[in-house]
Amino acid sequence: MSVTELTVAKTRRRRGFGPELPTEWQESSRCRGPQFELFFPPSGAESPEDKLDREHRAKSYCRSCSVCDNCLTYALARREDFGVWGGLTENERRVARLKSG
Repeated sequence: MSVTELTVAKTRRRRGFGPELPTEWQESSRCRGPQFELFFPPSGAESPEDKLDREHRAKSYCRSCSVCDNCLTYALARREDFGVWGGLTENERRVARLKSG
């Protein structure tokens, strides 16, 4: 079982903000800076096409990020409900949690 699968299995039943986890990895994340807005939905309306485009662009940053695995582990453990974390959208993370058990 991978670290991510283990984290998902251990946290599947948790609700809310989840456990306190280290966040030092965030200092090295590629999503820091002006592109940060790509990773979360806008406050206003967003068409399905715009959403897919935004998520695709966000994931392109994740693919070359040295802390992508840390990010995904954090998002799964904390049950982050919004945005692209570790290369997965909120729906993709929800599916990963369901598949884990």
